[in-house]
Amino acid sequence: MCHMIDKIFTDLSNRFRTPSPLTNADVSELPFRTLELITRLSTTTVALRSYELFKTIMQSATALERKMEAARLTLHAAYHPGLKSLPPVGDPKHILDFLHYHIDSHVKMKDRDHAIASSMCAFNSACGNRTTTWCIWNAGDLLTRFQGSPDPKEFEWWYGVLWLHYGGLDSDVRKRMDEIAMCGDDRIDLKRCRVAIEREMGRVKELDRASDIVKSLDDAYNRLNTLVDHRERVRGELLGFQI
Repeated sequence: MCHMIDKIFTDLSNRFRTPSPLTNADVSELPFRTLELITRLSTTTVALRSYELFKTIMQSATALERKMEAARLTLHAAYHPGLKSLPPVGDPKHILDFLHYHIDSHVKMKDRDHAIASSMCAFNSACGNRTTTWCIWNAGDLLTRFQGSPDPKEFEWWYGVLWLHYGGLDSDVRKRMDEIAMCGDDRIDLKRCRVAIEREMGRVKELDRASDIVKSLDDAYNRLNTLVDHRERVRGELLGFQI
C-alpha cells in the first residue's frame, strides 16, 4: 500500500515538474482526479507526501487557477483536521504565496474558507512548536490583507500570533498593531491575546529557553496591558457619556 502511494505521488510530482508553462486546457483531468482521490486518505504518510507535492505544485509553471486548485487539495490533505502528526512547515514561502492568493477578495473561488483554514492550520502548527521565527516575515503585508479579510477569525488569529513575536517586529508593524488595538476593533479580543502571551511565557520558562525570548514576551505583555487599560477606559468614558 505504501509503495503504491509513493508511486502515485511520484507520478503526480513529475506531472507538475514540466519546464514549460501549462494552460488550463493543457492540464489533463486525470492528474486532478487522481489527486482528489489520493488526498482523501487521512494518514500521516499521505499528509507528508501531500505537503511535498504542494511545494512542487507551487513552483510549477501550471496556469495559476489550475495550480491553486491542485495546491488546495494537497495542503488540505497535509493539514487535515484530526491528524495527530502534521508535516513540518520549514520555509513558509509557498504557504505565504498560497495565502496571498486566497485572501485576495478580487479572486473568485468556491473553496476560499477551506483554503485559508488549511493555511492557518499550517501556521498554527509551526508557531505552536516555535521551531522558527518565520511568523514575523511579511507581517505588515499580511496584517494589511487580513484587515480586509471577510473572515474576522483569521484576522484575529494572525493578529494574536504577531503579539507572540512582538520583539521581532519592526516599529511600523508595532505601531499598526497598537492602532488596531486602540481603535476598538470588535474583531480583536485583546484579553485573549494577553492570555496567549501568559501561557507562552509559562511554557518558555518551563523549557528554560533563552532569556531574550522571555523578555520579548514580557515586553509584549506589558504593552498589551497598557492597550487593554486604554480600551477599557475609553469604553467606560463612552458608556458614561451615553448614560
